[in-house]
Amino acid sequence: MARLSTWLAGLGVAGLLALAVACGGDDDGGGGGGDNISESQAKQAADRFLLTTFGLFTGDATPKAFIEQFAPECREGVKESDIATAMLFIQAFAPELADLKIEAFDVGEVKVEQTTEGYLVSPTSADKIRVKVDGKFVNANTFFQDNGFDDFGEDDPTEEPILLVRRDGKTYIGDCEGLGDFSLE
Repeated sequence: MARLSTWLAGLGVAGLLALAVACGGDDDGGGGGGDNISESQAKQAADRFLLTTFGLFTGDATPKAFIEQFAPECREGVKESDIATAMLFIQAFAPELADLKIEAFDVGEVKVEQTTEGYLVSPTSADKIRVKVDGKFVNANTFFQDNGFDDFGEDDPTEEPILLVRRDGKTYIGDCEGLGDFSLE
């Protein structure tokens, strides 16, 4: 299972999210853009990515917001309409997603490893990933279990990092493959 889908699967929605987010480690744009990514920036990017991605599945985020998280080279040939179509399909099979209102994600402490492609980021403990619901942070695994989704199981989100890259001073998701999976062409 690929990196981003593993993170999302670890949040208890494996069957649904794995259908649409299967991001590999390909970064067609090369290196990390020359800018360092701090642990704080990496954590913020991971939190934002999870919130926006989950919001896409629940209808709380737009396909445009999802696309804009990825590095510019990842966006080529990706249409908002293709992502919207995929989300309608998923929402038809899992209408209960619309009832899950998550205000924020907190992946907790993260491990950041610099590579030639960018920065690999992963939470240090799956048990410390939290979601903010009704103004309070609660354990993500417990929240999803309480709402009828599977637990982390074998898809521990700490095992597979996501790739972050810097472009023009901004931090993006550098795993292009998953975004390209939405193309209907």
